[in-house]
Amino acid sequence: MKLILASKSPRRREMFDSLGLEYEALSTEVDESHRGYIPPARLVEILSLRKAGATVAGQDDIVIASDTVVALGRRIFGKPKDRADAFDMIKTLSGTVHKVYSGYAIVRGDVRLSGSVCTKVKFRELTDKEINEYVDTPEPYDKAGGYGIQENGGFFVSAISGDFNNVVGMPLSTIESVMREGLGVSLLDFKKKI
Repeated sequence: MKLILASKSPRRREMFDSLGLEYEALSTEVDESHRGYIPPARLVEILSLRKAGATVAGQDDIVIASDTVVALGRRIFGKPKDRADAFDMIKTLSGTVHKVYSGYAIVRGDVRLSGSVCTKVKFRELTDKEINEYVDTPEPYDKAGGYGIQENGGFFVSAISGDFNNVVGMPLSTIESVMREGLGVSLLDFKKKI
């Protein structure tokens, strides 16, 4: 039995590394397009299931996939396309309480467990100068909503309600609970042996 992380996200890999887990990371390329409006909680669950489903694994292996978006009202923010898009995202989120949704999929053989978690994040009012300085760094461009709470984007955050790890990109606490209940297995079962 192997643990497989179906993700190319450095942050998700860092999470598993910081827990001391023995796992295999596989990058999965999936079609993230969709038609019309899909509520963000459902969208990230669908995309997580696509990522897990595109991963080649043995029957007894456990595949974990996740996807994250930021939502403000009905507007959904993925990763910025360019500098102007990154500026627009951060400017729009400035002074707001927005929601970060991370979906998860846990697959073992024919068993598929999935869902999503929502965390509320409050940004303080930001100046255009602050936003410009931030979008001139490489940090915003590979993150949903254009910011990383665990990096310099954390300086924008004045409050959070919910799971911090969910905002980083994976609801670890929920994944652990779902694995224990649905598979009888814990992430701790994959700790590296010293």
